[in-house]
Amino acid sequence: MKTLLDEVEKLRWIRAVGLSRERCFPAVSDKVLALLRERARAENAGRMNRHPRPVRLTLLAALLLARQGEVTDQTVRTLLELIGRIEKRADRMIEKRFMRNLQKVLGKTRILYRIAAAATANPDGTVREVVYPAAGEEVLARLAAEAADEDLDFEVVRMQVVETKYRSHYRQMMKPVLDTLRFRADNPAHKPLLNGIELVRHYVDSKKSFYPEHESIPEKLLTGRWRALVMQPGPDGERAAKHAFEVCVLTKLERALKCKEVWVEGAYRFRNPVEDLPRDWETVRVEQYRRRGLPLEPVPFLEKVRQEMTAELETFHAYLGRAVRGADAVEVRHPGGGEAGVFHVPPLVRRPERPVLTELKGRVLERFGIHDLLDILVEADREVGFHRFFETSGQRQILSAQEARRRLLLVIFSLGTNLGLKRIHTAASPGCSYDDLRYFRDRYVTAPAVRRAIAALVNRILERRNPEIWGEGTVCASDSKQLGAWDQNLVAEWHPRYRTRGVMVYWHVATNAICIYSSLKTCSSSEVSAMIEGLVRHDTEMRVERNFVDSHGQSEVAFGFSRFLTFELMPRLKRIKHEKLYLPDKGLRSDFPRLAGVLTRPIDWSIIADQYDEMVRHVVAVADGTGPVESILRRFNSYNRSHPTYRAFAELGKALKTTFLCRYLREPALRQEVHEGLNVVENWNSIVDFLFFGRKSELATNDPEAQELGVLCLHLLQNALILVNTVMLERVLQEQRFAGRMETEDFRALTPLFTANVNPYGDFTLDLDRPSILEDAA
Repeated sequence: MKTLLDEVEKLRWIRAVGLSRERCFPAVSDKVLALLRERARAENAGRMNRHPRPVRLTLLAALLLARQGEVTDQTVRTLLELIGRIEKRADRMIEKRFMRNLQKVLGKTRILYRIAAAATANPDGTVREVVYPAAGEEVLARLAAEAADEDLDFEVVRMQVVETKYRSHYRQMMKPVLDTLRFRADNPAHKPLLNGIELVRHYVDSKKSFYPEHESIPEKLLTGRWRALVMQPGPDGERAAKHAFEVCVLTKLERALKCKEVWVEGAYRFRNPVEDLPRDWETVRVEQYRRRGLPLEPVPFLEKVRQEMTAELETFHAYLGRAVRGADAVEVRHPGGGEAGVFHVPPLVRRPERPVLTELKGRVLERFGIHDLLDILVEADREVGFHRFFETSGQRQILSAQEARRRLLLVIFSLGTNLGLKRIHTAASPGCSYDDLRYFRDRYVTAPAVRRAIAALVNRILERRNPEIWGEGTVCASDSKQLGAWDQNLVAEWHPRYRTRGVMVYWHVATNAICIYSSLKTCSSSEVSAMIEGLVRHDTEMRVERNFVDSHGQSEVAFGFSRFLTFELMPRLKRIKHEKLYLPDKGLRSDFPRLAGVLTRPIDWSIIADQYDEMVRHVVAVADGTGPVESILRRFNSYNRSHPTYRAFAELGKALKTTFLCRYLREPALRQEVHEGLNVVENWNSIVDFLFFGRKSELATNDPEAQELGVLCLHLLQNALILVNTVMLERVLQEQRFAGRMETEDFRALTPLFTANVNPYGDFTLDLDRPSILEDAA
């Protein structure tokens, strides 16, 4: 609550300045404005006041304009979190109440007999004298509570508890939020919600418990049990309870904001969804179709999908009819002899250890020795020269190139290991003050610069790698890892699976252990959007044709987007036994008798054909970055199932998922490949704990930008290790002792992701003139 009120106060202060993009920067591009904002962000009050007045005002205006959208987004996110918190706390309270009364009273018939016997023996006695001794006062009280709970409607009780919590504490947020945020909607179906918001805003200061009789309550909002809770009997008929209606409006508003059917003026991630899409679509439409190799009409596109789906179903059906199949063959079983079927998928057999790989890593350690992690970072910069991407956000650079490089490597090392600048400054004695290092970090080390350095490093690894050893590298795997973080910020959240607060880092790691993209996310954010964002934003020379994910990183909408973005989505599904296969057309169910019980309805191709152009428009928005990927995909979630474009993506995804499932279930080698690819990400996550060892691997800051910068420097540091280990492995493989000994399975299991040759601790001595550690071969 305090965070929300603080964000509202910030937004009021920024708006009071009265700035607008049209007045201040009418002809300035977004890129230049972002540079001005970055320069202003690095300034403290003293440095800002030393600038001439025109420069100072320009920088402050750019900063405030950028912060206005950011603070609006933060206010909306905090509002959504608070609404969700009301509901969660109400659920916990109800669960405790029901759990207390969950123990049913046993032996009710026996108790009844005892009461009957006692009443018959003493018909003139009182209840306390006759009934209580026979049954027990506590037992009778539990019986009464059990009967009362059986008559309760869980949803009604939940609504009542939510209203009580809202009225007693959370209602204080309504006036500042409604006075500050302006909600809008383009869909006429949400006009009743906007009218309800205006009604709440008008009477938010009223002390009365009911709305005046002349006020019109939007009837379309009172769905389900809300009408019985809001509309209560009065002396002259029904009247609307104010607090109950406010809770109803908040609940509907939460759902509408989460799918962007209602948007907020001045926001960025919660702005009008039309602004996320390409402008002048009719003008650029043909060119966008041509660039992506898509037909202008939906029929050829859908016909190809239909043919692939039909062919895979026929192949899978024939596979199930084979007389001789291996122990790893999939079956369709019917538990209990019913019509419903499930897939029986045998577990994968663990592959044996490869002794030659253990010998190979031992030889790397013997030949090159153990090296400090800081020396590995220096070697990677020597190979790539990524220091060239870090430039000052100021007007000029006074530092020499050598001194700037020295400070840069120390800053990246301090952030990538999570040790912090102060410890590194004390340990490394760099010849400059701690404040100088902080100033350098603020002015030079930015997230875009680190991302460019990571891309250059990945490209160098791809260039140096021998394809005969590592393969072509067109397969990627995506997964997340939880990192601990301070919780007084809008990114850190409680994670129900890890039972702790923190942030999520989403990695995109090639199957030969190169991480091409990383992103910092909240624990509740969509892994699907993070997966798609990494594949379209990685900006490296790697061409990703297939992407492995777990169950959280896939959805039917994700399958639909993957088709347009020309990569194949391959998930490892947790509940694969319960998956269903869709039919390409009506009347084909009888053609697949061996799939009885796992088949469901036919695909409705007309839905996809009607929305084909809108689907392509959204794909172009994701690929070209006209808006944040998460904001674009926010419209396609379970709160917005009636949206026609969402239905089209989901229908296409059902067809593509059926095609994938048929192949995945019949090919054990593919199941093994997906499993091994995701294990590479798990291995990558285990190395994170080794490198990011400072402060117990916890992001010790409440600044989301500093959190992102720390994760990106860790990403850069880890890829530096991959580069050095790759070169060492290839040189060792050229030795005579390994000639002809490496088999196909050995190359398949070979990875540069190991740390036996790394010393992350001890003294931190930065020597840029030291000979290359790759030339220290024995």
